[in-house]
Amino acid sequence: MKTTTILLSIIFCLKLFAVESILTNSEEEILLQDLDNICADTWCEGDFDFSFNDLGCFEDGSCKLSLTFIYYDWQESGELYSELPNKKFLVPVVCEMGGFRGKEDIIEGNSKSSDFLFDQVTECIDKNSDSVYEEISEKL
Repeated sequence: MKTTTILLSIIFCLKLFAVESILTNSEEEILLQDLDNICADTWCEGDFDFSFNDLGCFEDGSCKLSLTFIYYDWQESGELYSELPNKKFLVPVVCEMGGFRGKEDIIEGNSKSSDFLFDQVTECIDKNSDSVYEEISEKL
């Protein structure tokens, strides 16, 4: 009984002090989908593909983006690369971004990511690319 009471108290305190995103679940989904759509014309034209997994933005002007760098190692067959990758590497990354003054710096018109969020994601990808390359090259 005492253990149960202590556990319930801990859970209550954790929930009480948990920081919730200023974005609704719907807004987060819209932004993740928009980042995925933008990806085809921007970041995904490089060596990596990306999966944008989770986004939380907070009252203190920070956002955390969970994404996965995806790298395909293609097999060479003669002079052409095969249609199927030899290996697929998934490298998860969490980006901590800051400087957001409110929702207007994150989402535009409830339907797309702001230019400021786009710039922050670009900076995050650029900042993490070298370490992801290193991690993958150790596995090749």
